[in-house]
Amino acid sequence: MQGKLDQQKRQLVVHSSMGRDLRREQLQEMSDILGAWVASSEELLTNIESRISTATKEMQDKATHRKGVAEKIEEVFHMLLTNCSLSGVLVSCSLWNR
Repeated sequence: MQGKLDQQKRQLVVHSSMGRDLRREQLQEMSDILGAWVASSEELLTNIESRISTATKEMQDKATHRKGVAEKIEEVFHMLLTNCSLSGVLVSCSLWNR
């Protein structure tokens, strides 16, 4: 069989195939082989979905961490700015004058 996998439509487009004649006693063996292929494919899909889920969670955790760090930086910045203002220190650096 020759074909192309269309991932968007989630289907296999068959370009050509060659028939295979089976004797009745070979049907069970073919069914077992195809069943094993389906089980293997399902296991692979489950593994891929698990990895996607793990990567998504890690990405969300990193974004949450970055946000927390940015908030802490802003908090410290305002605290320093307040302390400098209270102590009468002139702050001329453009970093301090947001």
